[in-house]
Amino acid sequence: MKNSSSPVHAPASRYRPVWDRVGIVVTAVCAVHCLTLPLLLPVLAATDLSILSHHDFEWAVLILTFVLAAVVLTHGYRHHHRRMLPLILAAIGAVICLLRHEVGTALEPLVLGLGAGLMVVAHGLNLKWSRHFAALGAGADPEPARSAARL
Repeated sequence: MKNSSSPVHAPASRYRPVWDRVGIVVTAVCAVHCLTLPLLLPVLAATDLSILSHHDFEWAVLILTFVLAAVVLTHGYRHHHRRMLPLILAAIGAVICLLRHEVGTALEPLVLGLGAGLMVVAHGLNLKWSRHFAALGAGADPEPARSAARL
């Protein structure tokens, strides 16, 4: 009988790491956009690319990043590794990104970098653990590969 706390493994042929990689890229692009925007504002205004500095665009990118992380990390948790750490890191990173305006303009890039960095690490862990447990195969017992100290 299968233990309900054990990860539910997808066969190795079904695991596709592309969405974690997309999550890493989207989060990194979001961070680069927010970090470089103050420097690029004059250029954007002169080249008619001011849409990139609009708050609606910023919110759309943030929402895309958060939704993508939620879907991909939840899938990894449910179907591959059953570890909460990627979800926790992404949630903390998302909250930090949302609160970046509260710290003032001097610290905003540092805070944003921290939040985005946590989300990238969350996707990286999800990618690593999902790949590892998918490689074990559907019938393999994951418990020897896990330590009790891990989340």
